Amino acid sequence: TPIVNTVYHLYVGKENPLATLYAERKAKGESIHFEDYKDSPMLFYKETSYIHGILTRFFKEREATPNVLLRTSQIHMMKELARTSNAIAFLTEKAVRPEDELIPIPTDQSFPITIGVGTNKYSHRTPSMEMFIEYLEEHREEI
Repeated sequence: TPIVNTVYHLYVGKENPLATLYAERKAKGESIHFEDYKDSPMLFYKETSYIHGILTRFFKEREATPNVLLRTSQIHMMKELARTSNAIAFLTEKAVRPEDELIPIPTDQSFPITIGVGTNKYSHRTPSMEMFIEYLEEHREEI
């Protein structure tokens, strides 16, 4: 059951050199490209996550290796490290709030994703599972 469509974008802290480069390029009507951030220290999701596979393939197609500083499933930790260090992170726009003090950096590539709930069609759905899925479908816009 699809719940929300979102996009992974590159995020950095205010003091990150990419933030300055982005401001300069934006003023000239230019954008940030892969070459600008490919060697930056990166915060990656764990190997089992969907976006990890997408980003790994993205780098491999460009014959580059990401400079992975940390792999984690803790979004709060990724946001905090991106905010306070020179590390960069691909995060969904739904995960980042203004109080996180992160700057979204538009790049020449974004990574759209549909987040949903999956169930095994061969197993029994309990009434509480049905209620939960129904709730998510009804409140999709708020998520």
